[in-house]
Amino acid sequence: MKLGLPVLILIFSVVIHCSAHLNKQIQILGDYMARPTQDDERQRSHSMASTTAAEGHHPPMTPSTFVDNNRSQSQFYDMNAPWDGGSCYTPAPCTYMDSNIPLTSVQRDYTRRNIDISYTDGSGDKKWSSTDFPWTKELEVHNKRVFGNRSFRPNQREIINATMNGSDVFVLMPTGGGKSLTYQLPALIDEGITLVVCPLVSLIQDQIMHLSQANIPATYLSANLEWTEQQRILRDLMSPTSTCNYKLLYVTPEKIAKSDALLRQLEILYSRGYLSRIVIDEAHCVSQWGHDFRPDYQHLGLLKQKFPETPVLALTATATASVKEDVVQALGLANCVVFKQSFNRPNLR
Repeated sequence: MKLGLPVLILIFSVVIHCSAHLNKQIQILGDYMARPTQDDERQRSHSMASTTAAEGHHPPMTPSTFVDNNRSQSQFYDMNAPWDGGSCYTPAPCTYMDSNIPLTSVQRDYTRRNIDISYTDGSGDKKWSSTDFPWTKELEVHNKRVFGNRSFRPNQREIINATMNGSDVFVLMPTGGGKSLTYQLPALIDEGITLVVCPLVSLIQDQIMHLSQANIPATYLSANLEWTEQQRILRDLMSPTSTCNYKLLYVTPEKIAKSDALLRQLEILYSRGYLSRIVIDEAHCVSQWGHDFRPDYQHLGLLKQKFPETPVLALTATATASVKEDVVQALGLANCVVFKQSFNRPNLR
């Protein structure tokens, strides 16, 4: 039986389509099999104690990458409205030392000291809900255009105003409340870079994926990266060009505790006024009473001692009164604005 030309074209098209679909499924399956489980990431994150230089890059993301939508409000990014980089900073020229040249050790004379804490209840202070701050209009524009949000969730505007005003802030907000927006949105407006300390590499990669979708320059430092990538990121952090290389830098607490190269770069950024904010995610880990206690979290008080003029934003969904007190003491937040949000979720039964 002879087949007509239209039939042959149709059969050929079906074969091509099925082949492409099969190849895509094979690739997704391979990515899934190669992806470490969250338990593996937790174990790796706990064991990270490298003394080499800090590192980072944009991780390859695939359609099979797991995304926890409750972790971030940034899944609403507008793909067609990338960040315009209007607040780009221009660092002074910097000479980056080659890895073959011995580097002097960074001073780590940190000892935790009990300090007198002055708490301010931010949740009931109408000052922080004001729309008269110099950055208000820019906040609203970026929140809608870049993050795709028509409004702010409870306490988001207040937290952003407090941290952008230069205050140290402690936030107790339930999962799904939109904690990540409270530092990602200010990072777009600030002139320098926002340092984010997060306990799990898998959570960091999730955040980086969302940010890259919105064309927001961000990277992370982790012990599982090639040395060449580590050096490239360190060089990019101190680029003398007028290009904004990064607005957010994610690290694990172990890298703060162990990497002299990272701390040295932070000192340079701070001296030039480009260390805009320090964010401590999952801040309950700082406390010895926290259920996810990580020893290196307790050394994060070093950051406030070294960079006293940089505001600290501590975020958690799990903290009793004693844990909050311990966290604020450990981080050295002498004058702290506290935001507490109700955990009552009327949509859940």
